[in-house]
Amino acid sequence: MSEDKSVGLKAWLSGPKSKNPKANALPTPPVQMDKRRIVVLPLANISSDPKDEYFADGLTEELISSISNISELSVISRTSAMTFKGTGKKVGDIGKELDVGSVLEGSVRKSGNRMRIAVQLIDVRDDKHLWSQNYDREFDDVFAVQGDIAKQVADALRVRILPRESRQIEKRPTESTEAYGLYLKGRFLWNERTKQALLKAIDYFKQATVSDPKFALAYSGIADSYAVLADHQHLPPLEVHQKTRENALKAVQLDESSAEAHTSLASVLEDEYDWDGAEREFKRAIELNPNYATAHHWYGILLSRTGKLDRSLLEASKAQLLDPLSPQIAVSLGFVYDGMKKYELAESLMRRVLESEPNFLTAHGCLYLVYLHQGRHLEAETVGTEMMRISNGLPWVKAWMAAGYAFAGRRDEAKATLDEVKASPLGTYVGAQPIVYAYVGLGEKEKAIELIERDYETRAHWLPHLAKDPLLASIRFEPRVIEVLRKIGLRT
Repeated sequence: MSEDKSVGLKAWLSGPKSKNPKANALPTPPVQMDKRRIVVLPLANISSDPKDEYFADGLTEELISSISNISELSVISRTSAMTFKGTGKKVGDIGKELDVGSVLEGSVRKSGNRMRIAVQLIDVRDDKHLWSQNYDREFDDVFAVQGDIAKQVADALRVRILPRESRQIEKRPTESTEAYGLYLKGRFLWNERTKQALLKAIDYFKQATVSDPKFALAYSGIADSYAVLADHQHLPPLEVHQKTRENALKAVQLDESSAEAHTSLASVLEDEYDWDGAEREFKRAIELNPNYATAHHWYGILLSRTGKLDRSLLEASKAQLLDPLSPQIAVSLGFVYDGMKKYELAESLMRRVLESEPNFLTAHGCLYLVYLHQGRHLEAETVGTEMMRISNGLPWVKAWMAAGYAFAGRRDEAKATLDEVKASPLGTYVGAQPIVYAYVGLGEKEKAIELIERDYETRAHWLPHLAKDPLLASIRFEPRVIEVLRKIGLRT
């Protein structure tokens, strides 16, 4: 699977991963506990080797993916499911928190090329077992086990599996168990989101493609890893774009029926400012798997960037239904409300996220902009100071502080802070977006526009903000800015 020259919009909306099960920042609807709304809890790793944790987590994710193909079920996404890992919470409490009626839980033991998987499906409302099964198989049978579990869950919950859904469930993504094991290790690391973990994930994904050159999900994993490296400012977008594009295209060519592959390609097309193409790919991904929260989430970000805020809010809401404990999705909604100038709603959402996730940098970033947009400069400074603490003074955060000082009229502090950013160690990647904002706040339009034009050449993700951000109103109708917007297919 779903950031620019500051930490960009998608980074602010999609990572880092939260582990706090209380991170749902949205109003809680009445609990229905529909049996067809299900969560797959993290499988417990009972192997003697703790290093097999990747296998338990990876198998959990693949079970979620397999069951998600059944359109009559609503399946909670991985992010929310994994928040319960190791918590020991009772099934009834989990059901109320997620508003699910069914819980699939179990354990896995891996020993050499053998695995023992024990699973049970529980009706949350009366804590009764609907179905349980033990699988003692060779690792080569892992796909058959996943498919059987999905079908048994559907049968126990009395839902139909359409023919195309059955084909997806039965599909073997690779004939190589070695490639699949490497893929699971890659996805395990990808979910950590750190630079070191992402680079190691790419290595595992590449090894998987060597083992099986036709393994579409492995190519999608490579594309997603490079995308996140750029989104989180670990590498410049232009440096990784071609690798992201090649691998996303390869994934779709190898498996046109993969929602993950189409989502990867949609992200690539979005980076190329091909808004129609990206929207087409997101819609295809959602058509293939309506339960794929990442597709809804990232599609909502695309719609926000192109100014379609009502539709963006709808997609973010769908993502939240599938991933109710994701603070990232709550932040997505916060940015949409901010774009709609519903500042009180945005602030309330971020405050509720931060009550349970006080160090969640993305929520602080959203709140910072909400305050800047309202001219609440002292409150923005307080949030910015907290961001500096959390990030250990990262240069891109310092650049946003400079922007805040500039819009507050504190010119000397803005310029001094910009000088500190410019003095960052050689090789430090600091993006142009907050620096552009700082120049605009200082009234230095020429410097701002020069950076904007330069950023267009690097496929910067933030440029759509030129069309709508009130902080940039003073340069929006400059001919050179209008030209950049025309080049990326947007208008003021």
